[in-house]
Amino acid sequence: MDHEGYMRQALDLAREAMEAGEVPVGCVVVWEGRVVGRGRNRREENKDALAHAELMAIHEANQTLGGWRLHKADLYVTLEPCAMCAGGIVNARIPRVWYGAEDTRFGACGSALDVFSAPLNHRPQVTGGILAEESLALMQQFFQRLREKRKKPASPCCGETKGDIMMEFQYEDNRIFLPDGKGGVLAEITFPVGGDGLPVIDHTYVSGSLRGQGVAGKLMEAAVAALRASGRQAHVTCSYAVGWRDKHPEAADVLL
Repeated sequence: MDHEGYMRQALDLAREAMEAGEVPVGCVVVWEGRVVGRGRNRREENKDALAHAELMAIHEANQTLGGWRLHKADLYVTLEPCAMCAGGIVNARIPRVWYGAEDTRFGACGSALDVFSAPLNHRPQVTGGILAEESLALMQQFFQRLREKRKKPASPCCGETKGDIMMEFQYEDNRIFLPDGKGGVLAEITFPVGGDGLPVIDHTYVSGSLRGQGVAGKLMEAAVAALRASGRQAHVTCSYAVGWRDKHPEAADVLL
């Protein structure tokens, strides 16, 4: 099988991830012409920050072969590996990496940073652009679905009609809000990017007419979901958000 053939197997796994509500990334590990490891994103499913496609595939390959060294393997993944997965590739001694689409935000093979250019004891050969358009199309389809889902009412209280205003959250870069239909807002949460490059949840607001209906909590849930979907973490300085974070340990992977 050629490189595109193996990448198509990885793309099939990426599609499985998307249908499961995960960011669509798939990966296969090939040892002397035989697929010995398969993986797809399972971060949401497993509630595990480490459950990236590459690490899942490496783990399965280790179990299949009965050892941690994958020194004769090729790894095919639909999206450029992040720094964590690049570290896993180094530790598994994988000599060749083939990826599909570049990841300009988190890619660690030369796009956002280049882990493999560091003075490490192992440096794999890396080739990108294998069926990149198909990989990119999957990512775009996933995030389009996510945007459409966000346009729906976030909760029963935010889907009710108040006068002639249909209350539903609107999304902008680093801001989620509930318009009042007159150019103002009934509720909002903001998370601008701070000096270290991470967003900062610095403000929440709920109109007095909506207080006691759980809207602030729904704003926090929406912000956490948006940050998690984009692979980002955020600092918290707003007093309400700090209290909410402390009561919701399930958001610890996002809220610092």
